[in-house]
Amino acid sequence: MTWFAAWLEAAALVLVTAAFVGLLVGIMTENRRLPRGARWVETASILAMVLAVGLRWVEAGWLHPPVTTLRETLGLFVLAVLLAQRALALRGAGTLFGTVLALGGMLAMLLLDGSGSTALIPALRSAWLPVHVIAAVVGYSACIVAAGASLTYLLRSGAAFTWLRVLQVTAFAGIAYFVAERSAEQGRAGFGLAGSVFDGAAWRRLSPLDLGRLPGAFVELPVTEGVGTATLFLGLSFFGLFALGGRYEALGPWTNRAYKLFVVALSGTLSAFLAEVYLQPPRVVLPGLRVQVRLGSDPFLLAALVCVWAVGLVLYVMQFNLLGFLRALPDERDVERVAEGAVDLAVVGLGLVLVSGSLWAWQVWGRAWGWDPKESWTFCTWLVLVAHVHLRHSPAWRGKPLALLALLGLLGAGITYLGVGLLAGGLHTYAAAP
Repeated sequence: MTWFAAWLEAAALVLVTAAFVGLLVGIMTENRRLPRGARWVETASILAMVLAVGLRWVEAGWLHPPVTTLRETLGLFVLAVLLAQRALALRGAGTLFGTVLALGGMLAMLLLDGSGSTALIPALRSAWLPVHVIAAVVGYSACIVAAGASLTYLLRSGAAFTWLRVLQVTAFAGIAYFVAERSAEQGRAGFGLAGSVFDGAAWRRLSPLDLGRLPGAFVELPVTEGVGTATLFLGLSFFGLFALGGRYEALGPWTNRAYKLFVVALSGTLSAFLAEVYLQPPRVVLPGLRVQVRLGSDPFLLAALVCVWAVGLVLYVMQFNLLGFLRALPDERDVERVAEGAVDLAVVGLGLVLVSGSLWAWQVWGRAWGWDPKESWTFCTWLVLVAHVHLRHSPAWRGKPLALLALLGLLGAGITYLGVGLLAGGLHTYAAAP
């Protein structure tokens, strides 16, 4: 049954990718049939994910819902994002942001261990488990929908498009430098490539962070050494031209050329890196150990690359047919309504997370609050969302300020869900192991 669930999840990834591409092509060509067809394809991916989650639940047992590992929660998270976009009636180009993150989440989920649920530790054997995790998934997914609607609102202004391109260059340059340069110093990087280690008897798969924690780990990537620095330099040159372009209009065309050259250089960097890792896996220098390295061993780095590339496709469509893209965006009042509804849902979801977590902690440990990193970040994110609810009634905060506040809420949710578990640790870390 596990293999069939994995097949359904892979099919859902293909369907979501097809829906994303179909929607982009429809916007670029102003063909109204393609977005409608993409919506039906996305519906098929939702059904595939529902069946996959159901099969894993049946296999684990009705008293053991699939909500205990990072892979299982990613599956629920992706499903919740797609369903929330439907429930809140976010349509057209307004769904691109949520679909991109759902695509990245699906890819990361498929690269994590999917052999099935493990036995619950005593602290997790509680009726609070499904309530706590499902409320968190609903809250995080609502944050994504709110941010997607808010970004849609901001894209109606030229500044939003410009700053989105700046953010894309930042992400591209950072990932390129990290992949091509910092991966060659894995013992100091602490995050990035991972693989499988041979302990003398058998190959044992490492989690995405384990290789960086091994003392003396050193990954050699001769093809891409130096290329990452060159790509980073091109990214910085774009920033310099962009900053001067505000004063000197003549630099505007050169800014666009630097942007295109940067994307081409990055394409070469990542292509060389992928070819080197997959065609001739690099060796890791470790005393007494043989390590096999591949990019797929780090699902989050690979998912980040895919998401950034998808954002790049959206930006190219906007450059190709900006008027058509703007016509495909929902009305400002509609996206404001969607953003407000999503924030309300996120406030309820994360509020239930805090309440259920406190009651659960009191039951297990005899205290309701312990300033664990994840609960602290959840509380901070919840405060940002509550501020959104209150400030929306002030005319001075309507429009762009509220949209930026919703994006800040998404940043807090992302740090809470992935950043804390992967980097900071704490009482919730046991659920992060693949």
